[in-house]
Amino acid sequence: MYPILFISSQPQALESYIAANGYSDYHRYDITPIKTTLSMDQIRDLKKQLSIKPAKKRLIVLHQLDNAGIETQNALLKTFEESTQDNQFIMPVAQLNSILPTIQSRCQVVRSDESTEQVITEADLDQLFKSLREPNYAVMNLPLLQLTSIDEAVILLQAITVYLEEKINNGDLYIAQLSKKTLQILALVRNNNLNPQLAIDNWLIFAKRTALQMK
Repeated sequence: MYPILFISSQPQALESYIAANGYSDYHRYDITPIKTTLSMDQIRDLKKQLSIKPAKKRLIVLHQLDNAGIETQNALLKTFEESTQDNQFIMPVAQLNSILPTIQSRCQVVRSDESTEQVITEADLDQLFKSLREPNYAVMNLPLLQLTSIDEAVILLQAITVYLEEKINNGDLYIAQLSKKTLQILALVRNNNLNPQLAIDNWLIFAKRTALQMK
């Protein structure tokens, strides 16, 4: 059974989907963050439970995966590879950009009718980072960077975080510094301590200045 990434901002949409697709008869496990995000310990505990052959098929609902870190998502990816025969995984997320591409490629993506997800593609981010390393300041005018809400800023910063973490192993000092700065600004936005457009402008100034200094 393919894991399902269910994109919706409405909790009741998930329950309707579960009922409509016959998953209500499965033995259900809901896994929610103990603190702010799903942890490695929760994934380890899940793997232990899944190692026991079930009497009937299980439905595992993993909540707020879009807030989970890279390490936790990678651990979950291994669980998918080992435990999908008797287990249906559903991950309700508000948006897809914070989910690792390797997880997305192994999942069926379902969008609820009312989903208004802000889609940021890898091509969008490739263009952004290419522009950052150019001497002019045309990057300031990219539509991707024109935001009006905290949610839009969080989605963009989460997408940038995933994009950078996918590339951080190449030893690029610029990528490492920018990844750290992105996480700092993301934390400020999430805590409502920074205006969303000001947050992106601050990130952009840092990213552009650091890129030019390292040339």
